[in-house]
Amino acid sequence: MEQEARCTDRGFPPVHRRMSWANPFRKIRLQRVTTSGRWIPEVDGLRFVAIAAVILGHNANPLLSDPRFGWLLRDAPYGFTLSLLAQFGRGVQLFFMISGFILAQPFLRQHVDGGKKVSLSSFYLRRLTRLEPPYILSLLIYGIAVSLYRGANHHDIPLSVAESMLYVHNFFTLPAFVNPVTWSLEIEIQFYLIAPLVALLFLIRPTGFRRIATVAAILLSSLICKVPVPALQLTIAPWFCFFLIGFLVADLRLTDSTARPGFQWDILALAAWAAYFLLLRPGTSNATLCVTLFCCFAFSMLGPVSRRLLRVRWVALLGGMCYSFYLMHSLIIHGLYSITKHAMVFTGFFRNYLVALLLNLGPVLVLSVSYYILIERPCMDPHWPRRLRTFITGLAGTRVTHRADRQATTGGLVRNGTDIPEGETGRIDLEVASETRSNRR
Repeated sequence: MEQEARCTDRGFPPVHRRMSWANPFRKIRLQRVTTSGRWIPEVDGLRFVAIAAVILGHNANPLLSDPRFGWLLRDAPYGFTLSLLAQFGRGVQLFFMISGFILAQPFLRQHVDGGKKVSLSSFYLRRLTRLEPPYILSLLIYGIAVSLYRGANHHDIPLSVAESMLYVHNFFTLPAFVNPVTWSLEIEIQFYLIAPLVALLFLIRPTGFRRIATVAAILLSSLICKVPVPALQLTIAPWFCFFLIGFLVADLRLTDSTARPGFQWDILALAAWAAYFLLLRPGTSNATLCVTLFCCFAFSMLGPVSRRLLRVRWVALLGGMCYSFYLMHSLIIHGLYSITKHAMVFTGFFRNYLVALLLNLGPVLVLSVSYYILIERPCMDPHWPRRLRTFITGLAGTRVTHRADRQATTGGLVRNGTDIPEGETGRIDLEVASETRSNRR
């Protein structure tokens, strides 16, 4: 038993356990890696809601640009359809709130709980190594795909890719035609830069006064979108209130609370989500959206059924892959439309929309999950740069060792600067002996 325990600790299976090769994918790890080591499945469940809403909204974009459905943009009875599709785009604001919640955690532990001081260099390096490799690679993939689609007319693609890589596309060209969804990632980067300053809110004492100050900051920042300065709309300013909602719910420790008995919280959660995505029409003030979004989060954490749904394993796992889904879904939705458009044979918009959705979901799922497993999840390991460097160094060292072994096997013989293969050693010995006899004569 002691030997069995040692084997298990080293990562080997116990002796009595039979290895099953029936499912080669069973060892693939899908759960996201967190810096603190604490995984909150409810938050990934909220990410699932956000990315699902975004994909549902973006699925309609190729149809709306198709001349066959151009009447939809100008036909008044279908105003509700366009409003509904636009409201699905509020998944982006939900992402902003979740980002605020996640970024608030280390500063909350430092300033409120008296925990370890946050190293800003580690804070920014973590985001650099975690987010940039998947982002840059996706831009290169999109750039190549758009170049192939547009043929010779692609002189502006490198500029668009470069602007997106530098997160300045919002200030020059809108939308970013290589991957239009990157505009929100540029907003997120702006918040990452100022997050340590925003976290100074946690220094306010007492707790009640700090939370009142945070609510006041949310309401004030929600008014910025009404300022008639177009340049402000290209920055974090009109979206700042949604990140602050994340700071507020982090301060309230809603994810640490237990679900309340009874279903009244679940009913309130359902009503809040319906209002946020369905009932509040485009043009609703940011203040109203912020209050509704806060209610969505709070009631979902308090309702036993809502919280259980967010914790469903496949919901939380797919939600944890939201970054890969967000980066790659447009490539499938727009790239496949040249094929899927032939299946749009109905006269009504909704039936064609459902056909497109059914045809796109499978490829989006396969591509995004594959991108997550191969690219994004390895970058979640904060030590991956060091491990990659060690791997490359070890690989180079192994090649040098093999070279030395070959030279030792051939007695160190070299011909024209090249190691002599093992099979030629005997022939070389004969050549040397023959040459020696000739010299003696």
